[in-house]
Amino acid sequence: EEGPVPATVEALFESLPQRFRSEKAAGWSAVFHFVLKGAEEPRWTVEISGGRCTVSRGHRGDPDCVVRMKASTYVGIETGEVNPQVAFMMGKIKVSDISQMMRYIKVFRPASST
Repeated sequence: EEGPVPATVEALFESLPQRFRSEKAAGWSAVFHFVLKGAEEPRWTVEISGGRCTVSRGHRGDPDCVVRMKASTYVGIETGEVNPQVAFMMGKIKVSDISQMMRYIKVFRPASST
């Protein structure tokens, strides 16, 4: 039975630890700073370390990758309504380190599957 998909920036970030696939992140540590234009809380930090994922409001630490987009784009990608490759190609997503981002994508289950 699938629950409702979290549809706010806050709910999506808060669901990340539950969607984290630790087996895909073995030996990997990274800090991601998200800047989501138009969100109530536009700055988020996602830290992956020791097979765990922690999420905090605001920016903490030195980022390995900075990700910028509109809040609506982020929600659309997480809920499956926006194709991330297309959004990236159209310049709707700015990523400072694409290899870190590709790895990030692989370690989380989609929001629609929680």
